[in-house]
Amino acid sequence: MKLSFMAIVLGVGALAGFTACSPDYETDFTRSVLEVPHSSQATIVFPLAGGQHEIEVESNLPVSDWTATANADWCEVSKTDGKVNVTAGAYDGYTKRQAVVTVAYGHQAYDILVIQMGKEANLDILEEGGFFKRKTGMFGYISGGATECIVPMLTNLNVDHVQIPDTCNWVHYTPQTLTADENNRTNLKLDVDKNTTNQRRYCTVILQSSSNYDLPCQFVIVQEKIGYTVVPLYGKDEYTVEDGGDKLLVHFTEEIPSNGYTAEVSADAQAWLTLETSGTTVYGGEVAAVVAPNEVQTPRTGTITLTSRNDPSKQLVLTVKQKQFVPVPPFNVVDLKTTAGNGNITVSWQKPEKVNYAKVVVTCHNAMLNTTETKTITNKDQLSVVFNNTYQFAGNYEFTVKTYGLTGLETNEPKTITGVSLPWSEKVEFNLTAGMITSNAVQTDDGGGIPALVDKNVNTYFHSLWGSNSDDNKPHRLQFNLGRTIARTFYFDYDGRNGGNGNGDIKSVKIYGSQSGVPNDAAWELLGTIDYDLPAGRGQRATAKSYITASKDYEFLRFVPASRRDRVFSNDGSSSNWWNMGELHLYEVHDEAWKQAHM
Repeated sequence: MKLSFMAIVLGVGALAGFTACSPDYETDFTRSVLEVPHSSQATIVFPLAGGQHEIEVESNLPVSDWTATANADWCEVSKTDGKVNVTAGAYDGYTKRQAVVTVAYGHQAYDILVIQMGKEANLDILEEGGFFKRKTGMFGYISGGATECIVPMLTNLNVDHVQIPDTCNWVHYTPQTLTADENNRTNLKLDVDKNTTNQRRYCTVILQSSSNYDLPCQFVIVQEKIGYTVVPLYGKDEYTVEDGGDKLLVHFTEEIPSNGYTAEVSADAQAWLTLETSGTTVYGGEVAAVVAPNEVQTPRTGTITLTSRNDPSKQLVLTVKQKQFVPVPPFNVVDLKTTAGNGNITVSWQKPEKVNYAKVVVTCHNAMLNTTETKTITNKDQLSVVFNNTYQFAGNYEFTVKTYGLTGLETNEPKTITGVSLPWSEKVEFNLTAGMITSNAVQTDDGGGIPALVDKNVNTYFHSLWGSNSDDNKPHRLQFNLGRTIARTFYFDYDGRNGGNGNGDIKSVKIYGSQSGVPNDAAWELLGTIDYDLPAGRGQRATAKSYITASKDYEFLRFVPASRRDRVFSNDGSSSNWWNMGELHLYEVHDEAWKQAHM
């Protein structure tokens, strides 16, 4: 009993002592957090030029405790508090490139996909040189005797991978360096064996570039069998033409190059089916024929026969069928546009899908000037017309376009468009006569005097004084009494003397104007100086580098040379200041202000 009581006392004492003690440390239960919000986990896409993108990071960790890395050198990353910066430089590849940016701390990791787009790749075969696009793909046609196939391409890639099937042992590719022009056009050369069989043969070729294997280009080489025959490239020998007529082009290939082919239109079709060839011999790979409009309500058929000059038994017969005339309103042109020019407006259009008209009539009207002009186009291949003498100050010009059928039936869908003109101007030569011109320095025994300036003969010439000073001891000059006021903008050109060494060619001239024409120098006003591009040879034209623009109207002018090819003149009538020329030309420049004043 005594032992039990002591045990209880000791147990209670021990418990009391335990609960009374305080700890000598504290435990940190804060949770480390690193999160990339869902909105920042989206794929990052950079353009060709590159750029920068920020990934948002939410974390209570120091920046040094978490990482941001990329698995590609071109994708650069840097981290700061709360974000990761992703940077990509400019890219000149053709395929897109990818990288992965990883933001991580311990077992927590976020992978964000980064994509940079490549340049738009282009690899196409052009329809030229025997290559044609058909419903089933691109086909290149070569003759049986051909030893090469030139593939015309439009591409911005380096085509360095050419697949030729093992079953085709007659087409061969040799690696080559291709050089494209400024429009990305280039040619690939394939070597081919001559076809010595009597069967046409085919080979499918696939072109690719190591710059972008995802863009293959496939075509079929078709080699004709041996023999002096012509074969239509499109695989057909019958053509149907609408009632409105058309130009027919039939492309063919020669199995062996020959001495040409005679072309003959059947007698029953010669009135409406005409060959566009020199004589009746066809060379090369094309025969062209013009089908006239059918003006009757009955269809018609004719043939064109090509016969080899090497082997007359070899022929190709082409059948041409034309539909009967149907009296319905014709379709109008499409894609109507206007283009402004200096003093002109061009109206252009495209053909509709079906051309059943005989002519296009374009009418131009300007409300301000109250003018109307009409032009008629009967050539269906002409897709534009120019209206000249249009003015910017006149504002909008309205153009109405209508088409008409063979019997004059008008389209029921006329088209209207407006256009404006750029400023108009024209240069008009003033009709100078010898009676209008005087001079203070004519060398009468050298050249033809003043009449030689305007006789329209470059072999005659005017020469100023070289034997003595001028009559009034003033610079050698020409003076003009024009009989009417000159346009306020004008200039002089001249033809150099057709002989001598050219030293007398005028290099610059001062132009004066007077409203009275009296000899007193005070009555003359300096209007400006004209410098010249000197003649390149004897008897050739010297052209003014600038115009004279006056602020008033003048009827009297003075032409005072200031220098010649080898000398700058003194300001007196010295005999050493001589000059010469073959013909003199005065031009008026009419601009829109002049036009308005003279309307």
